[in-house]
Amino acid sequence: VDNGSTDLSAAEAAVSEYGGLATLMEESKPGSYAARNAALKRASGRYVAFTDSDCRPDRAWLAEGIKALEAEPKAGMVGGRIEFFPQDEGRPKAVELYELVTAFDQKGYLDRRQFAATANVLTRRETLDQVGDFDESRMSGGVANWGRRVAEAGLIQRYAPEAVVRHPARRDFGQILGKK
Repeated sequence: VDNGSTDLSAAEAAVSEYGGLATLMEESKPGSYAARNAALKRASGRYVAFTDSDCRPDRAWLAEGIKALEAEPKAGMVGGRIEFFPQDEGRPKAVELYELVTAFDQKGYLDRRQFAATANVLTRRETLDQVGDFDESRMSGGVANWGRRVAEAGLIQRYAPEAVVRHPARRDFGQILGKK
């Protein structure tokens, strides 16, 4: 779901790569949670997978995530591994190196805080029907709110290290702090 970008070339390329299995949509209401909810209204499958436009899912991402969901009938969501990479592998910036070491500890988020970063989350349609969608009034923290609702519903949250998404490391602290 495009949510106000000025260059759709990467999104268009990603959609064409999936040969009809993906659709490019637009959502004019600002915020990632509004964009995710717009997609949820259109999604019709038994499973729903979330990632971000700048992420690169591994070819086995969906299969591994669904396998982790299916291994536990009471699983409400799965958070997969997020691997970070610098823009220039040979010359990473200091901020990128910091993020390579510290960013998005999916297993820790799930174990200690009952959520996973939506750069790599898979769930069942029935979980969404039970706990609802994302709170669009939030510009941040909506994924933690949603994850807590999944836990409060008595559903299990699993970490799936085999379900991998690669995420570009942010290049300055303003991006890390959400100021850019």
